[in-house]
Amino acid sequence: MKPPRMAEAMNYIDDDLVSGAITYTRKKNTGWVKWCALAACLCLVISIAIPVLQHKGGHDPVGDTAPFFLNGCYYEIVDDPAILEIYGLPKKITADMEGDHVAYIDVNFDQGFASFEETPIKTDNELYVYAPAPSRGIYVYREGDKYMAAIFCNFETFGSSNTNYELKELYRIFNVSQAEDIASISEVDWHREKVIGATVTDANEIQEFYDMTMVLDSYGNDDFQNQMFSGYSSEEKQMEAHTAFADDCRKLRVETKGGLRFYVSLYPSFSWIHASGTMSYYKIDDAMHDWINRNLND
Repeated sequence: MKPPRMAEAMNYIDDDLVSGAITYTRKKNTGWVKWCALAACLCLVISIAIPVLQHKGGHDPVGDTAPFFLNGCYYEIVDDPAILEIYGLPKKITADMEGDHVAYIDVNFDQGFASFEETPIKTDNELYVYAPAPSRGIYVYREGDKYMAAIFCNFETFGSSNTNYELKELYRIFNVSQAEDIASISEVDWHREKVIGATVTDANEIQEFYDMTMVLDSYGNDDFQNQMFSGYSSEEKQMEAHTAFADDCRKLRVETKGGLRFYVSLYPSFSWIHASGTMSYYKIDDAMHDWINRNLND
């Protein structure tokens, strides 16, 4: 990835993925990688995501990351067993999970930056379909004889802080084209490691959730901020509102029939949903509130 795209990724890197301990050890010096991860966190300070991280989860260690760009999406290369499990993957990625070839990757180091680019030339860095559950959400990344996962991080931002995508675009990334492609919906703790309450597996309830979220209007970060926080008289009041919003966060894990997992954040008291990777917020209506009360408030 060239430096301009790297800078773009730093501003919109997925907060769920960054909040975990992601380790990626390269054959060459990876100091740049850790710097990029820290830069990503610093960039999040100016966004709504940072109050969420500060007030809900405590300290989450950030390790080495290696973001790269492919077909309109950013991905993180991951081999940490705990993070792999969070996304519904085995704790170790192995050669037998390798599906069809997707691309050869040319990795270049220049003045402390690494660029990851597709190349028609055969290299020792290769991307494959994740054979157990093919989708654009997860790929198998091979570096020599080492296998890792390339996990969807977020969509392309087009250089705008108001970029937004409909929630159905996230469904498509994980190969969900109908409600039947969703196996379950669960509320999880902030670290996404433990299920809270009952898991929704009823086909009718999943269908209703799918139908409602497919038609929610999307708002980019700028539009969302203006709606939620522009009316406060002082910076102190605005920060209090940010904190209250962050403390209202409830995380939902959506698991596909193929076993992959992605996450959305609910803010029911404020009637918003935020979907990881979309840079978007979605307004909840009364029907969605009824679904939440029926399925998540036992």
